[in-house]
Amino acid sequence: MHSWLFCYFGLANVIALLLMCLDKRKAVKGKWRVSELSLLAFGWLGGAFGILSGMVVCKHKLSKLRFRFMMPIAGLVHWLIIGYYFLILNS
Repeated sequence: MHSWLFCYFGLANVIALLLMCLDKRKAVKGKWRVSELSLLAFGWLGGAFGILSGMVVCKHKLSKLRFRFMMPIAGLVHWLIIGYYFLILNS
């Protein structure tokens, strides 16, 4: 079985969660921040569920409409990609 797809999405989500927690910590301390564009791009490139988890766990970016609407859409796209890969391409 091709586990590279799960490894890719798993690693992307772990890194996205860590970036959200790092950005929250830096925001509280008033230091250097991870740009919103970088966080959104990372979410669209496979880390949507990590970004969503970071929003809940770290209570970060919850008031930003971009994150509240775009990351669930990105997560749905990721589920569709995984579903397409395993249901259509592996049948």
